[in-house]
Amino acid sequence: MLNPTDSRNFHRTFQALALIVGPLLLLAGVLIDAAVFTGDSAAERLPQIRENGGLYLTSSWLFLLAGLVLVPGIVGLIHVLHGARITVGEVGGWLMLLGIILTIGFFVASMFEYTLANSTAVPEGTAVALLNEFDNSPAGFLVFIAFAAGIGLGAILLAIGAWRHGLLPVWAAIALALVGPLAMVPEDWGPVGALSIVLLLIGFGMAGLRMLRMPDTQFEKWEPMPVVSRTATPGPA
Repeated sequence: MLNPTDSRNFHRTFQALALIVGPLLLLAGVLIDAAVFTGDSAAERLPQIRENGGLYLTSSWLFLLAGLVLVPGIVGLIHVLHGARITVGEVGGWLMLLGIILTIGFFVASMFEYTLANSTAVPEGTAVALLNEFDNSPAGFLVFIAFAAGIGLGAILLAIGAWRHGLLPVWAAIALALVGPLAMVPEDWGPVGALSIVLLLIGFGMAGLRMLRMPDTQFEKWEPMPVVSRTATPGPA
């Protein structure tokens, strides 16, 4: 497990665990959000946020923490899938990193909603109008498009690369690839969102388990075929 005195072991173990823990945090956030917040419109959401402020903040912080945890995990995947030339898996990993980083924008939006819901200085009707304007703003739409493109296309390419490289079995690669089209569905965290997180947990969780079982030397130089030990030939005296 984590060995702070061994740099290679620490990096491999930490990044592998991040691939498992990150989706679990996301799933916890989704389950809280889906169980408590059922409204889609601003007029429905604001009272629910006001009445369940603690759960709303817990869910929002879980989403943010999950994104922060997933960053080193995806960096570890990119490291495992790298080759002499840029690989499909590497491109997918970088695209997914873009999507994950953009989740910070969703956290900011959540804090705006929470502040608006609990503000005594803004009348309810004005707060609803402001939230509707915020939800339909072109800037927010562009952030969603970039997020969907990063996660959607990135998950598909990463799944293909991980399967071709031998890191994921075909069933886990298919689960990860299905995250792509589901991420492009413009839905709040409902059934589709929960399903995409479960599939992400299957794909990333399997990759994390494979990385945990790797020897440190194999992680440093991953090859799809079994690593052949090479004995150094002594040079001329």
